[in-house]
Order: sequence, then structure tokens, then C-alpha cells
Amino acid sequence: MKFKKDFLRWQQWDKTIYDKLTGHGRWSIHHECVFQQDGKFYLTTYSEGATESQDESPYDYDPDEIECPEVEPKEVTTTIYVELRPKHKASCNANFLSTCGDNQRCDCNVK
Repeated sequence: MKFKKDFLRWQQWDKTIYDKLTGHGRWSIHHECVFQQDGKFYLTTYSEGATESQDESPYDYDPDEIECPEVEPKEVTTTIYVELRPKHKASCNANFLSTCGDNQRCDCNVK
């Protein structure tokens, strides 16, 4: 669906579901944004000046009407990776993320 640049620039912000930083260049920061309009969700991208010295507002270099594809929410599972902590004997007196008697970082709370 096409939306007017002025709508996206000023009124869409009240209806924003998320606004994610997707990258940057020397002068611009690039965003991906999902907003809701009339019960439907739409995706748009825009860039803005990377510093106060760059005179670039969202959609400055886009046409007067911008195509925004309709999207839908989808729940996904994300796996993250965390640092392994050494396992210590029952006599370890370390507190969470402190250094234990063996002078190692430890997350066991065994007293």
C-alpha cells in the first residue's frame, strides 16, 4: 500500500509498533519500522542524519508516495549464547559472578 511521505514523516510515529536500527553509513543511520494503520501492519524503511550536523530527516530523499508492504506479526524463538562458568566443589564460597577461592570467576552459590 502506498502512503504519503508527510503521513509517514509525522503521523505514523504515534502508530509505531517497532523501530529498529538496521545499519549506518558515514552520514546516515538506517531504520526499519513497522506501524499499524486501520488494523493492519505495514513495513517501511527510512534514514536520518547520523549527527546534528547532517541535515537529513526521515524520508527526505524518497518520492512523495512510498510503497509500504503489509506485514503480519509472527512469534519466533531466539537462541542466545552465554559464557560458560566453571563448576566448583561444594566448598566454593563465591557469590554470583564473583571470584571464588580458586581465584576463578564462578556463578555457583554453594556455601
